[in-house]
Amino acid sequence: MFRVEIHDNSYEYFSKIDLEENAFHITSNLSLEKLIKENNKNPSYVWKVKNITHLLENIYPNLHDLLNNNRLKIDLRDILIKNEVHESLMKEENIKILFSDYIFLIQSGIRQIPTIENISKEQEVIINIFNQFVQKGSVQEIIKELSSAANLKNKYTEVINENIKTIYLYNFNNLYLSRMVFFTRLKYLGYEVVFRIPQLNIENIDEPWKKLYSKKYFMWDESKYIKYNPLEKSTYTDYIQGLEVKDDNKDIVFKEFLGSFEFKNELKHNKDKSISYYALDTNLINQVFDIDEEKEQHMPLIKFMTNIYTPKFKDSDIYLNYSLLTELLTSGWIEIKEGNRIINGIDHLDFIKNLESYFEGLEDIESILNRIEDLRNLKLASDTMENKVKQKIIKNKVKRYLSNPFRCISYVNVENYDITIVQFKSLIERLRYILRNILKREDEFVEYNKNTIFLKSILEKNIFINELREDEEYKPIIDKIYKALEYKHDIDIIYKEDVKELTRILLSKNSEEETHKVLPIDTIDGDWQRKVYDEIHITDLSFKSYQKYLESRKTIGKYINHKFINKILNTNMYKDKEELKKCLEIAKLSVNNTEQFFSFDISNLIVNYKGKIVLSYIQNLRDGDSESILLRVLKNLYQREHNIENTLLDYLDNIEIEENKKEPLIITNDILNKHRVISPVGYRDLDFCYTKFIYSNILESNVIYESDFHHKLLFSTIISLLKRDIPNYEDNIKRFLFPLFPQWNETTKENMVMTNLKNLQLKEYYLYENINFPKNIDRLQILMSKYIVTEKYKVKNRYEENKLDTEKLFKEFSTNYLNNNELYNPGRHCTMCPHILICDKGEYPVERDN
Repeated sequence: MFRVEIHDNSYEYFSKIDLEENAFHITSNLSLEKLIKENNKNPSYVWKVKNITHLLENIYPNLHDLLNNNRLKIDLRDILIKNEVHESLMKEENIKILFSDYIFLIQSGIRQIPTIENISKEQEVIINIFNQFVQKGSVQEIIKELSSAANLKNKYTEVINENIKTIYLYNFNNLYLSRMVFFTRLKYLGYEVVFRIPQLNIENIDEPWKKLYSKKYFMWDESKYIKYNPLEKSTYTDYIQGLEVKDDNKDIVFKEFLGSFEFKNELKHNKDKSISYYALDTNLINQVFDIDEEKEQHMPLIKFMTNIYTPKFKDSDIYLNYSLLTELLTSGWIEIKEGNRIINGIDHLDFIKNLESYFEGLEDIESILNRIEDLRNLKLASDTMENKVKQKIIKNKVKRYLSNPFRCISYVNVENYDITIVQFKSLIERLRYILRNILKREDEFVEYNKNTIFLKSILEKNIFINELREDEEYKPIIDKIYKALEYKHDIDIIYKEDVKELTRILLSKNSEEETHKVLPIDTIDGDWQRKVYDEIHITDLSFKSYQKYLESRKTIGKYINHKFINKILNTNMYKDKEELKKCLEIAKLSVNNTEQFFSFDISNLIVNYKGKIVLSYIQNLRDGDSESILLRVLKNLYQREHNIENTLLDYLDNIEIEENKKEPLIITNDILNKHRVISPVGYRDLDFCYTKFIYSNILESNVIYESDFHHKLLFSTIISLLKRDIPNYEDNIKRFLFPLFPQWNETTKENMVMTNLKNLQLKEYYLYENINFPKNIDRLQILMSKYIVTEKYKVKNRYEENKLDTEKLFKEFSTNYLNNNELYNPGRHCTMCPHILICDKGEYPVERDN
């Protein structure tokens, strides 16, 4: 039996722990390790305190080595493939779970599973695969490390020291099987193993500790129980006991964040304050809030090395979508040389994103290259329209727009960028060359060692990356890439997902330990006692995060459970099965009491912590989520008007607003003569919104639409303009115009022709300086914007009557603009505006519906 010592006041107890000469102290988490070390200033005793995670990593380095784990997973996948297991077991997520389960069994002392009667076919497969897995040389090395009789004692004494007689274990409420097996081994090595656990002397709250450390398996040493000052009662503990609830005046505040952006602002605003943040589901929280584009793993150069294994190689072509193509092209790895000029995709993200809607739906590089030819044909058709009046247009962008309706479409204006369509095509061909060399096989495997040699040769020739290496900020990152490419594997053919994981490990190796802004809730019991935080903030107290937390504490995946392990131990395979069964029963108790242990931690915090406690919920973090029951209970007990904080108002209060007027979109001195360079159709915007007029006609020479929705409306409008003036209208539209817009299927385009009831005149002209342009192209300016009774019609009427006085209209506009009047006019027309995403007053359809 293990001995158990109890204490009734954590705050007092941990401040007085004596690090005896012949004792070693193992804590359940890092925060308790820090607490004990901080309370014992003698540096010569620091080695005596270790948290369980770091201790096991020291004792079993091969077991916890990430590269070694990657190698073990490769072996497991190889066995699964050779055994032709069901495809569901081959899913990446399930392989990870199965691998974790197998390692758990090995750590728990189970090294072979005999035949078991009355089990499912799936369990038979799991047993068969496990027995093959443990025979692998890489796994045998792990087993040897865990159980070698000759070296095991030395393994412990390397970490713990030879003169240690007693090992104290602090606050372990998660005694899963492999951990209990480890503690049992310590006992058999001759150490006295003593568990030290907290109590609040409140029966309902202390219950999980009494259940887990049952006197059936543990010996409670009452002689070591030292009572400290009695604890103050709290409202929450009264509630738990079913007593009359009285206000305890604890400093507890409740916050509700409208979304992730609000919580991120809270973190940013409080970064220099003495606040510690905790959550139940830290994986999601730190994914959402801790992503920083400056972090190495998010840099395009780094991401390229894993992204290259995402496309598929099939029928001599590379299959990937345009979004992934964009990431790869703009990573910095893809460059071409044209004369004396180096063209690298990283410099042309705007150009590539501008073409996104035109390449919608394509899934392979050959199709993307063919689509580039379609784009060249569209550009040729566009240029042909302008060439007819080339002498009159010269380089005037307004005249070019009035002569060519295609200029409204974003991807037609490719000459606005410092790259040509031909150069873009060459970049894609360069990418295809690299991917064909990387993904030579049509299955999901790659030749890893050959790939690293090839990638290193690409890296050495890349001028952009090697010039970047001269920068002190980027040199360590690029050096790390070179070092990762030096790694040689003992297996040549490796599954792509395993290569991705291996690459991530190599690129993160020797990095500084990542520190998250939000910590796991299980570490809170040490932090609140350390006197380093003025405030403890527990966030994401939602129903779903709580359920996920409970699930995560089970420690075993979906293929192995306690019942299955019990069946293994009921065979005659293991001599120490009774000891293992006892450990298994304790592990079950640990899992079954997870909820009660969480309640104890909250009680301990509320009773003992002297600072401010903040409890919060983040809306819209998960679909269909709500506040947890615990948060609702605590709100009912503690919520008062003074301790409810409006997070949005708090955030707005912290924003510094300048006294001066908002800086105008255009400079006053530049506005006076602008009317001379604005097209007549541009004034149609004044009937709807001054801001659109500014964006489309002053800051730019003409309106340009970027969304696929607007492009379809433009296509339909162009059809309307051509309708009356083209012989065999439908046939010629299909023959000449349809091929220029291949991103839409034929049915979509035919529907636009069939349902187009507008009948606009193309040959009714309007004079602008020295060119005549089709009067009805004003429809491209406003698209389907509707005029509403009681709203402005002035410009529309004057335009249609050929009585447009642009100088007068512009003077009226400039007067209002300079006086900051009527700049915004949100309404239904906002749907037709290409600037709605950057307009802070724009109205979305969903807002109208609400």
